[in-house]
Amino acid sequence: MTNLMRASNELFKRSPDEVYESLQTLYEYCREQKNAALDRWHPPSSICVSGDDSLVCNVGNDGAFLMND
Repeated sequence: MTNLMRASNELFKRSPDEVYESLQTLYEYCREQKNAALDRWHPPSSICVSGDDSLVCNVGNDGAFLMND
């Protein structure tokens, strides 16, 4: 019963920008997100983490990324 209540709460707390008219529109949105995603792979030896003001991850020639990118 707890799982059903949690699922119901999750469903109805969505903001209008997270609600889709149909399963097809949700599918199209997810497909667009997948097609726009970039895969970046670098050997572990090219990854360097530093932390001056915030924790930054330097990856190859791609530059510095915050840890939430």
